[in-house]
Amino acid sequence: MKYLENILSSLSRVEMVDATRGKGGGYRLSKSPAEYSAGEIIRMAEGGLAMVSCLRDDRHGCEKADQCLSLPLWEGLDKVVSEYLDSYSLADLLEKELANAQART
Repeated sequence: MKYLENILSSLSRVEMVDATRGKGGGYRLSKSPAEYSAGEIIRMAEGGLAMVSCLRDDRHGCEKADQCLSLPLWEGLDKVVSEYLDSYSLADLLEKELANAQART
């Protein structure tokens, strides 16, 4: 529960969710579920998706980047992962969960 609170607090700071304090308070999406991509949510909650440190936080590369044989591999993987996660909206995920729930009943 504490981990979820931390994530929601982070999402509230970037106005992805609206937070209401006090009795009856909670969190509510600030846009429709179709307007959120899974990649956007993960990037906001986790700080990024990059597999290697040289691709994190827009510190693109390091002093050896021009000699690094594996950098193109990591850049390609980063692009594929980002495009895949950005292709799913929160609405897509909710629809799949709803369909699974209906199938179980």
